[in-house]
Amino acid sequence: MLRYLFLVSLLGCATDPADGDDTGDDGKADGSATTVRIVPAGMFRDDASGPIGYVPKLLHVGYVTERGPHWQDVQDIDIHYAGHVNQAVTVSVPAAHAHDMLAFVLYFESQYSPGVVYYKRWSGANAYIDLSKHTQGKLVSFPVSNTAGYPFSNACYGVSVGNTQYGGKVSDIAYAFTKASASDYAANNNVPWLNASDEHTAEGDIPVTDQHDGGYKGTYVMLPEFVWVPKGENLVFKLSIDKWSTAEGGVYCGGTQIFNGHAQTQTYFSAI
Repeated sequence: MLRYLFLVSLLGCATDPADGDDTGDDGKADGSATTVRIVPAGMFRDDASGPIGYVPKLLHVGYVTERGPHWQDVQDIDIHYAGHVNQAVTVSVPAAHAHDMLAFVLYFESQYSPGVVYYKRWSGANAYIDLSKHTQGKLVSFPVSNTAGYPFSNACYGVSVGNTQYGGKVSDIAYAFTKASASDYAANNNVPWLNASDEHTAEGDIPVTDQHDGGYKGTYVMLPEFVWVPKGENLVFKLSIDKWSTAEGGVYCGGTQIFNGHAQTQTYFSAI
């Protein structure tokens, strides 16, 4: 039997105390959406510092009838902070788009100190909310780490998911949502996958990025990615892993690197 892995997202659990755990609203009496809360209050802080102390600054949103690059009524919404924690970001949906898909990406900056920017980045892939199906949900990150210490060679990378650790460098994350429960997953980790429209398929595939943390020698760290999970559903995902070793063998991960193939993990489950 495949090992049971039950994960609780570490990021994305913060909520706006005024609005409860789920974000958004139930729509008008005719079923059309009015507002969608994408970023809950208190999820991020703006006092992080260092090369990988990324602070979300902007939400880039638009509307599509099908997934793709051609967005309509695009807008940029600043993410504001008070007392070093973010205020909620709510999108008012125009009536013309009440049954379309809301698409969004997050923009981040890392900083030495407030106003002194190290690096800028966008989230790795577009996220979609099918407004004809869902107007409530929660923004979460994947509970995965992938790091490499000095000398930062490919064979130095290790993956950690919950209490499971193994060697390998993550290249991307395939993900979806599921109505299955933790007990369903414990019985059989091959639970049904749903996309944002509740169709039985993956929602997307996110290429990951790693970056040095800026310390002396330091560590390369996989940067977090965020997705919006519909209310009443949980997050499922698989990791694509590149496997590496060294020609010299032993515990030293530097030296001549040998590529040992590409693999995809079992399904992991994160309760939302």
